[in-house]
Amino acid sequence: MKKMLAIMALAALLACTQGPAPPELIYPYDGVSLTTIPFTWTSVEGASEYRLEICKDEGFVTPNTIDETTTDTTYKLPTERWGEFEDGTIYYWRVSSGDEAAWGKPSLVRTFNVMGGGK
Repeated sequence: MKKMLAIMALAALLACTQGPAPPELIYPYDGVSLTTIPFTWTSVEGASEYRLEICKDEGFVTPNTIDETTTDTTYKLPTERWGEFEDGTIYYWRVSSGDEAAWGKPSLVRTFNVMGGGK
């Protein structure tokens, strides 16, 4: 009985430190071609901030083109950063939600490509 209570307590502790659930991505839609880059996702209960990652690599292994944290559920790419994107290149994006304890798992990954304005 003591062993079972200890296991339940450990499971509850681990569940508390994994961060909030991932948000759902709203815009841009998967596969869209962009001329401006506003990103939007859902609010997650318990989240105090969000991490937006944009990468040329589907696995997010190479350095991210964008890696920003915000308290909002929308991120608009500043004009001066637009030149970091290459026209016609497919980019992958995802968002993680975080609280004071940890970052949660990232959202599903979506793609977009840039049309005009990039490199």
